[in-house]
Amino acid sequence: MLWSNKYLFLFSPQSPPYSHCNLESINKFNHFNINTITKDYYNIHSYYSNDTVFNQWLAGLIDGDGYFYNLSNKYPSLTIDMERKNMPLLNFIHSRIGGIIMSNIKGRPNVVRLTIRKRVHMLDLVNRVNGNIRNSVRVPQLKSVCLVLNVQFLTPTPLTPSNAWFTGFFDADGTIIASFTSSFFIKIHVTNKHHSDLESYRSIFNGSLNAVRTSQGVVYAHRWSISSKSDILAMNSYFKLYPPISHKASRVDMIEEYYGLYNIEAYKFNSPHYSKWLSLAERWKTEF
Repeated sequence: MLWSNKYLFLFSPQSPPYSHCNLESINKFNHFNINTITKDYYNIHSYYSNDTVFNQWLAGLIDGDGYFYNLSNKYPSLTIDMERKNMPLLNFIHSRIGGIIMSNIKGRPNVVRLTIRKRVHMLDLVNRVNGNIRNSVRVPQLKSVCLVLNVQFLTPTPLTPSNAWFTGFFDADGTIIASFTSSFFIKIHVTNKHHSDLESYRSIFNGSLNAVRTSQGVVYAHRWSISSKSDILAMNSYFKLYPPISHKASRVDMIEEYYGLYNIEAYKFNSPHYSKWLSLAERWKTEF
């Protein structure tokens, strides 16, 4: 079902249509400080102060980058590994649930890890995400943990576009790219080992779902992607409701600026706004 028929009412931006972005709004974007986006622009703590929204987002993140297990078959645990640049995200989870953050992992200098093992913290965590975990690998892991904790496993509820799970999974397994040269586009991808774990993205946000192959043609993952302007803007409107917390937020914040500058042909060498286009291209690379 297309956005215009089913879900668009949930994502109507409060600002004027993007195709009419004016120079004033573009200049506003140029004054963003990437170091204060999560505090001032998105105000993450207020967006995720609601436990239901936070729990949905957290389940999506765990479905992508988490790992449930029972240490020595009797200590239920969760580990989340992420790139070092996502330390603030792990700190955010730690502030809500607890656990231990490790930043010095042998052989993995670019990785930071959050481990939750205390029984009281694991009970809190499981009660938060139970009914929201749906990844085909993560579900049996959660079932095993629930068994040790004596918690009944809850079948995941059907996903809707008013669920923050999609942002959590994007924070874990998604990416956003753009071209600033002859072929102008923005693409949003989410990649996962299992095709079935990405079907919900396609059913709600449109796009395509394809196999990712090695140079020898062996399928090793699957990728959902969108690239049409209408789909990207619809996804961006969803992100306004449930903003990313990972480093990917910096590029999401530039989507409107990209289209606004493109609409006034700032990419042309003789445009009076060409310097803004070059500045955006540079920030796209360096603020990610």
